[in-house]
Amino acid sequence: MAKETKNFGGKIKRPGSTKGGGFGYLYLLASAVLLTGIIATVYVFFAVKNNSEKYLLARNDTLARLIDVEALKSLSGSEGDLGNPNYLKIKDQLRKVLSVNPDVKFIYLTGMRDGKVFFFVDSESPDSENYSPPGQKYPEASKNFIGAFSSSSSIIEGVFTDRWGTWLSALTPIADPASGRTVALAGMDVSASSHIRELVIYSSLPALVTLFLLIIIGAYFFKRRKEIGQLTLKSELVSMAAHEIRSPLTSIVWGMEGSLANLMGRIPQSDIETLQIVQISCRNLLKTVNDFLDLYSLENPRTKVEIKRTEMMNVFQEVIENSKLNAMEKGVDLEVRSDNELVYIPGDREKLKRLFINLLSNAIKYSNPNSAVILSCKEKDSSYVFSVSDSGIGVPVQDQKKIFEGFYRSENARNSLAQGTGLGLYYARQVVGLHKGKIWLESEEGKGSVFFVELNKSSQA
Repeated sequence: MAKETKNFGGKIKRPGSTKGGGFGYLYLLASAVLLTGIIATVYVFFAVKNNSEKYLLARNDTLARLIDVEALKSLSGSEGDLGNPNYLKIKDQLRKVLSVNPDVKFIYLTGMRDGKVFFFVDSESPDSENYSPPGQKYPEASKNFIGAFSSSSSIIEGVFTDRWGTWLSALTPIADPASGRTVALAGMDVSASSHIRELVIYSSLPALVTLFLLIIIGAYFFKRRKEIGQLTLKSELVSMAAHEIRSPLTSIVWGMEGSLANLMGRIPQSDIETLQIVQISCRNLLKTVNDFLDLYSLENPRTKVEIKRTEMMNVFQEVIENSKLNAMEKGVDLEVRSDNELVYIPGDREKLKRLFINLLSNAIKYSNPNSAVILSCKEKDSSYVFSVSDSGIGVPVQDQKKIFEGFYRSENARNSLAQGTGLGLYYARQVVGLHKGKIWLESEEGKGSVFFVELNKSSQA
């Protein structure tokens, strides 16, 4: 079976802490997404609007250039134009342009007489209810519409409403090359509802994406807040229960030690062995209670990390001394290996000591009898990599992603005779997080595990 490597580390998350819980980050992220979404929506709205208007103007300008000005000048703007070949020619042009622009509803040429706008010709069939005969006045013409006769530039008119509906229109002056005077205005109308629908559809895309992202962020926020609330409640309950248990339990352990010393040789050996079993059980229970309290202390937002210059080889000696008895009972040899005799890092001595006690305790607990557990240190450019290796039961691949979670034990660990709460590695992960380091493992089931801890040579806080 190939070895699996899992990496953990970085900042720890503390229940009740806005920063640790990631809420501050989520607020910033949600604000950034919302602001970006608003900007994108507004940008797309105006971009689509400008492009649509430019496209309509470009087509209308092309139409205006196609009109024969001399033929247009021959029209009188009255019903007498109906028999004028130039009228029929221009009308045919307008109808052909309309046929290749399916989004355009009306195309027309208008003139100005006595300050009033009238139709020269339009694209409608004479039998259409929307048909405007030559000379028909257009009283709905706005100031912008009338002003276009004295302008040399095309304009967009709308959205506006007249007797035929609500439109967005392009108006282009057609000037007499000789005099420069505007002879007529070429006009194209598109339905305002189609134009608005296009704007809404395109500008709603970034809005919908923004809403989707905000829903995801909101869902994660509420999920995370619920998890933190549960962790906080669990920590408070654990702390309260542990404090109520630890004091009497400590008294029992101390009392048992004194009683056993006094009772040796005075009561039957079987009774002594029974009391020793009770003493061991009480010690294990006290250790579990201390694990709970240590973990609660780490997750408490008020907990401070005492970062000082710490000599790790000295810490390792204390860790070995603390673990000797357990190792002897299991028949496990303990070794320390290091590239350097002195290894200094900035850290909280007591928390680092407890971290490696936990790792060493786990290694001893799950090692095979008459094997070795090695605590080693290797130097890198800007950090030290510490490791605790054993040749024990190993961690199954499917459990390696969860091994550093609180209250979790791998399947083979649960099936072994070794007792545990699943808090030791979680505590180790939290301590490494407080020191801005990394923790990971390499393990092969049935052959052993190596737990690595990388800590910086200089403080990263």
